[in-house]
Amino acid sequence: MTFVANYAQTIDVLTVQKQAELGDTEAQVILGDIYMEGKDLAQNFEKACYWYHKAAEQGSSAGAVNYAYMLQNGLGTKKDSVGAFTWYQKAADFGDPAGMYNVGSYYELGIVVPKNEEKAIVWYRKSALLGNPMGQNALADCYMYGKGVQKNPETAVYWYRQAAEQGFELAQYNLGLCYEEGTGVQKNLKLALEWYKKAAKNDFADALYAIGTFYEQGHAVHKNMDKAIEYYQKAANYGYLPAIYDLGVCYENGKGAKQDIQKAVEYYEKAAQQGFPPALSAMGMLYYEGIYGKPQDYKKAFEYFEQAAVEQEPYALYMLSFMYAIGQGVEEDTEKAKIFYKKAKSVAEDEEMIEKLNELAKEYHFE
Repeated sequence: MTFVANYAQTIDVLTVQKQAELGDTEAQVILGDIYMEGKDLAQNFEKACYWYHKAAEQGSSAGAVNYAYMLQNGLGTKKDSVGAFTWYQKAADFGDPAGMYNVGSYYELGIVVPKNEEKAIVWYRKSALLGNPMGQNALADCYMYGKGVQKNPETAVYWYRQAAEQGFELAQYNLGLCYEEGTGVQKNLKLALEWYKKAAKNDFADALYAIGTFYEQGHAVHKNMDKAIEYYQKAANYGYLPAIYDLGVCYENGKGAKQDIQKAVEYYEKAAQQGFPPALSAMGMLYYEGIYGKPQDYKKAFEYFEQAAVEQEPYALYMLSFMYAIGQGVEEDTEKAKIFYKKAKSVAEDEEMIEKLNELAKEYHFE
């Protein structure tokens, strides 16, 4: 949530309170912000919600958006998705671009209203044209992935750029990704890194991780595993699962850090507990091989691979095929082995994995 009123550090709180009590909607929103952010007065979500609601009832679009946010998240009041949508819609009707963006998001996700991507893009476009960066980024996503409109990566890049130039971190990251992959724009790793760094200034975890991968791979910078780990750790501190998993890989293999198996297992376990597929596969292999302090347990290994396979993790699919084929950790079942082999083959991109699958098919006559 971005609060509409940004009050000065030297604000006279008593004056704002008096104006709010007299019905000044701008003062009511500012007072709500003060209570919400806990500056000058102790943080109090209930009082913030009260003042936002007062302003909203008098036709303040800022009050309506902020009150809707409180209802949406159950801050200072009971969580109420229907009420939140109602107030976002009122804010949108008042001409508020943040309200328009949120109405669009409800239609896109099908929250309390039937899912309707065409309606979503109408609201996103209204918000975007009024300069709201969240609306611009959402509109870009629609063009990038063909949600409610025909795919058009070039148009997506245009809207990502509009939001990115306003300092919106998610759009900066998305624009960096477009330059990295050459989607909707000519591939340019240097520009990709520049946009990732802009997003990372505000500790945007996706961007921190992306910069780490650039240092690991030597993209637009000299390869530097120390820097890679530094950025992976920063992203991991924000709970970013790919970074947590990659730190495990680095510590297991001694890449950019002294080999530390205990740390590696800790990182794998942390990411696996939150359902990150590669980490689930890594844990599966620890139990399959009985290494790094884990007992050999084919049944437990199978369970980890099964969890990872739900997200189509290639190695997990391969291992399930292999284990079904030989009856390891599960009853032998050639038909299921074939099914998982085909699934693995459909998503495998790594040459080593493709070779493993070819050997598996030859050994058990899957083709």
